[in-house]
Amino acid sequence: MSCTFFSFLFAAGAASAVMAQTAYLPVDAPFAQEIVVSVKEAHPELQNLGLHAIPPGARDYAIIASNFPGQIGKKSSDADLAVLHSGEPSVKRDEKGKFFDLCLPISRPDGGAIGISVMEIPFTAARDAAEALAKAAAVRDELSRRIGAHPLFESASGPLKLMETITLATVNSKFDHFAVDLKHNRLFATPEDYHAVPVFDLATAKQIVEIRGVAKPHAVFYRDDLDRIYITDGDDGALKIFDGMNYQLLSTVALAKDADSIGYEPARQYLYVVSGGKDAGESFSRVTVVDTAAARTITEIRIPGETLEAMALDVFRPRMYVNNKAKGKVEVIDRWKQAVTASWPVTMGKDNVAIALDEAHQRLFIGCRSGNVVVFDSNTGKELQSLPIAKGVDDMIFHPASKRLYAIGNATIDVFEETDADHFKPLGSVPAASQSKTALLVPEINRYFVAGPSPKDRPAVIQVFQPLGVPATKPAAAEEARPVHAPLALQLELTTLSTHPDLRKMGLHAVPPGGNESVIIANANTSRIGVKSTESDLAAVKDGKTYCAKRDDGAFYNIKLPLKDASGNTIGILVMEVPYTSAPDEAAAVRKAEEIRAELARQIPNHDRLFQ
Repeated sequence: MSCTFFSFLFAAGAASAVMAQTAYLPVDAPFAQEIVVSVKEAHPELQNLGLHAIPPGARDYAIIASNFPGQIGKKSSDADLAVLHSGEPSVKRDEKGKFFDLCLPISRPDGGAIGISVMEIPFTAARDAAEALAKAAAVRDELSRRIGAHPLFESASGPLKLMETITLATVNSKFDHFAVDLKHNRLFATPEDYHAVPVFDLATAKQIVEIRGVAKPHAVFYRDDLDRIYITDGDDGALKIFDGMNYQLLSTVALAKDADSIGYEPARQYLYVVSGGKDAGESFSRVTVVDTAAARTITEIRIPGETLEAMALDVFRPRMYVNNKAKGKVEVIDRWKQAVTASWPVTMGKDNVAIALDEAHQRLFIGCRSGNVVVFDSNTGKELQSLPIAKGVDDMIFHPASKRLYAIGNATIDVFEETDADHFKPLGSVPAASQSKTALLVPEINRYFVAGPSPKDRPAVIQVFQPLGVPATKPAAAEEARPVHAPLALQLELTTLSTHPDLRKMGLHAVPPGGNESVIIANANTSRIGVKSTESDLAAVKDGKTYCAKRDDGAFYNIKLPLKDASGNTIGILVMEVPYTSAPDEAAAVRKAEEIRAELARQIPNHDRLFQ
């Protein structure tokens, strides 16, 4: 079985997934959940019941208990919060769903505030809104009495809490890897021997449909702007593309046998797929580059070795990393050159399969089935340390916002917290379903899904865990990205990053023709293109000199300098990050940046040429 890693895991066409802020909070309220479930069961007239309150350490109201555990942790909506401000309950008719949607303030019997009780009562259970509201008030009062003075929350214990277990009654199979579609709240599972991909509703944990026509599913990717589902089929040696709404097969891209792991590059909408090797009767494996919009192969990169495993893609530079388990190496591929540019031996562990990346701190994590996570410097390829984990790892993910690393293997989830680039604190090992070794973290809904293969004659399961003690992150301010068409600038961006692979980031800023403000016109992370230049960027180059600042958190020099054309005219701003490993001091970093600027200038006849 191979591993799958998506650098842009949670949305397809853009970096909205990368920038998305979680709308879910960590919640540990077992008593409240027990009461809500019990009251719901005692009132068959209810089709939904939820309790909202402010979790410890948070400032926002969220669902702390619900008969749909998948909703727990979701922040309360403005409509729900309105009843707190007014002090009056609300009732609305949902004509589509045929139910009364009710929201009522709830307090303890002694008058102490709790928050909000939310429920749904079908039209068949109430003649009108008044009757529905009367029934809801009775349920609300019952909840209040049963909660009494009991604490709603318990102290978080361990890094993960099991929320629910979904039984797949008809599935008797081992699994490969999950994927999600947050736009439509869908979870895709890949039982390899089931010959189909079950699709679940993320909120209700109920199966929606099965995608048929897949002999052996390995990896799934959903591109939301096209509403397309891409599935690798190991038996058929193909990438199969399905309609995202009716699940009909649209087209097939032929690959080699054992088509497996994938990675997505939003800049050009390319999907990278591993296939071939031993199962295909070949002494080499392939990384096939597929244009997801055109559904066609762009090129194929051949790599010696009988099997390739998981891959990780840099966001800010055209580089990707692929586990070559057969050779005990990490292959570094330049996505612009579409060629292997380095091979890094893995000596601190054996059977390297899983992979994760902390791009901000230049750390690559290689999960080895021998029971190790080997930490690499992603600039130099140097092994730095080994972290102990359970044997048999097959999935790993690093979450930058919480700085947590999750690895699963041998029915055990190991969680580490990165205190800095060179130190990792173990947060604990959590038991999971028998034989489980694949999982998926979805930070946007604060859930960690574990695939539990079917032991003997029992059906398979999907376990849903909630990460606990996750630090609250301040939502990033929304940045407007204006339409920009600067093909030469983007080509120069990618070519320069390819020529200088040690650069962490680079961006070109200029005022587009007909515009009056400077914006980013080229960046390998294409979601940044069109974003207005900051006041600090403009101020840094106002005097025409090169600005350089050390950034110890990330170990790089932040450099800003005027962008020149071939005639020496200033036409914009050049921003880049040079890691400490590439420059011994600030003076060396500045020299490097100015040399790169000179290279660029020779290729830019004038300002307008950047936009042609």
